[in-house]
Amino acid sequence: MNGPISETANAQYYLNVYVNSGSGSVSGSGWYPAGSVATVSETPATGYHFVDWTNGNTGSTYSFTMDSPNSIGANFEINTYTVTFQSSPVEGAPVTVDGNSETTPYSIVVDYGTTVTCSYGSSFSGGSGVRYINPSPSSGSFTVTSTTTITASYTTQYYFNVYVNSGSGSVSGGGWYNSGSLAFSVPVYIQKRVANDEERSLEGFVRDITEYRKSGYDITRAIRKLSIEGRYTPAFTGLLKRVAASLALGSRLPEINVKANSWVVKQIFFLLGEVEDSGGGSPKELEAIHTFVEKFALAKSMVKSRMRIYEMLAMATPAGLAVLIFVMGTFIKVLGSGGLALGGLISTSVPPSLISASYVMVIVSAVFMALSAGVASDFTVKNMWRVALSVLLASVVIFALTTFGGAITSLLPTSL
Repeated sequence: MNGPISETANAQYYLNVYVNSGSGSVSGSGWYPAGSVATVSETPATGYHFVDWTNGNTGSTYSFTMDSPNSIGANFEINTYTVTFQSSPVEGAPVTVDGNSETTPYSIVVDYGTTVTCSYGSSFSGGSGVRYINPSPSSGSFTVTSTTTITASYTTQYYFNVYVNSGSGSVSGGGWYNSGSLAFSVPVYIQKRVANDEERSLEGFVRDITEYRKSGYDITRAIRKLSIEGRYTPAFTGLLKRVAASLALGSRLPEINVKANSWVVKQIFFLLGEVEDSGGGSPKELEAIHTFVEKFALAKSMVKSRMRIYEMLAMATPAGLAVLIFVMGTFIKVLGSGGLALGGLISTSVPPSLISASYVMVIVSAVFMALSAGVASDFTVKNMWRVALSVLLASVVIFALTTFGGAITSLLPTSL
């Protein structure tokens, strides 16, 4: 050797990358030359998210210079999600969530992977004469992996009260009915008839109250006297007797809950109670109420007469559409028979599936047109007899056309 030999050591530092909290994986551990750049990264486990490194850096991928041994950890946290319990068509249903009794709408916040158990109440009240039953879904358990909303759909029912209005006898038909069911439309129809029966006597009743007031009677005495005379329709007479019986027991007219089927009858008794409570009222005030009742009866009569033609059209139009579909299909078939019609310009027929789909649309239109007529006439969708009649009429016409249409078609020429 001709001279001294020198060696330079290359220093290396170890980087320890670890999971400090939560669940996930990290990379970047190992030996690094002094002064080199190290890069660490993290990947959260399913259901977790990255928070930060133990030195406070929040970058998912993080680079720094290795000038000494180092150690750095990743912090993960489990995801949390909101679980909301609802009910339809209204809120307020009882629901038990993990053993806790609550009322919809109700929300909880839980960790990812938590199993939640819930059970909805079988029924709950919606107020006087209304209830909600048979929730779907009614109960179950599920594992939370995301924000979740559970909605239980309830069936709406209405209570129909059938009672003996006057005299002695028995009645049937009362009970709970599903909203929109044909069975419920029968009580609704009966209720509407009773309401009309009450309203027919209303104008004469207010006129008689006015005349008795002119003779010096107060409204309470006049009602009690008129209830004995029985000059009104059976429905209104029975209502009047119940009101008179409450007055005889010492109740004041404004305190009595008048259980009339007609809203305008309830309103008139409310007004009479207010007039009585304010000092008896003058005949002029009662005449103003009588004028209102007259105008109401006239307006209702005019609206009903104008709506009758629209109701008939709403129920007959779907049947007419079915006939039109049959005629057009037959016409195209005749023209296209053998490719000879109109010089061969028409050589195709209407696919049977298209005719069937058209008839289905006729039935659907029958439902919605009858519902529209019911809302316009009765201000409710509960009276379903129009829907039943319209669908029945359209179905009979479609059945007749599909059953006997072939015989009709065979009588027509095969080409033009």
